[in-house]
Amino acid sequence: MKTSYKSMSRSIVEWILKGVPLAALALGVVGLIRDCKQENRLDELNHGMTALQYRPLLKVVGTPDVLSYELEGQPFRTDTLLKATESDSVLDIYARLTVDLRFAVVNDGNAVARIYSIVLTDSSSGADLARRRILNSDFSGFKLVPDSSYFRTESVTPGDTAYFNESYRVNFSDKSTFTLHFLILYQNEMKALYDTYHWARFSTREIWFRNYYRIEKGRLQIRSVPRGDDLRKFLQFVDGNESYYAYDRSEAGAVQENLQTWAAGQ
Repeated sequence: MKTSYKSMSRSIVEWILKGVPLAALALGVVGLIRDCKQENRLDELNHGMTALQYRPLLKVVGTPDVLSYELEGQPFRTDTLLKATESDSVLDIYARLTVDLRFAVVNDGNAVARIYSIVLTDSSSGADLARRRILNSDFSGFKLVPDSSYFRTESVTPGDTAYFNESYRVNFSDKSTFTLHFLILYQNEMKALYDTYHWARFSTREIWFRNYYRIEKGRLQIRSVPRGDDLRKFLQFVDGNESYYAYDRSEAGAVQENLQTWAAGQ
């Protein structure tokens, strides 16, 4: 049975008429997507302006103070205390170094800084590696402070100073120098995220030991005792650097989520 020309034309018209609402719906969806994108751009712009207008700014005062340090491991060699290779390498087994640090931060901004997290790491030489690795979700080699949580509750108002005491075990050294990295993440009262990235490089001096002789149970015993002046001057500050960063919303969300996931696994 053949289809007439008129019935075929009618079918085409009906198909077109049925397609009109779909086309209108498609155009509406495209318009909605455009509106959402524009709204998101405006929202990001507003977030950025607010983050700049109400920005806390934590600055490390001076250089981190080494309150004390502990050397542990096998009996120390008499020629040198720390042994390092040309590249990043774990400190020689003869000497493990743990330092107790105190650093002060002052809020030089115009808004309250709520400390979100502090992460520490070290490297063999001065280089801005911590922030880049955090943004790339690479938390290997970092220590979270405090260990039991992913956030801190301290708030620093504009003009005020906060002090932090931390203990850290140094893992890397290069020709008797090591760099400690402090990444301080903090928020304003509207939850915008910022950081202060401070690194400080220290050098270690060789410690020579004098022999101490004594008789115990009829036998001569020799003990090595470090020279007092050398021990007190063992660590010396070399140089440092500090920079600041304001995270956009997507970066802040990713960093906070990654920190929580990382902290949960510690």
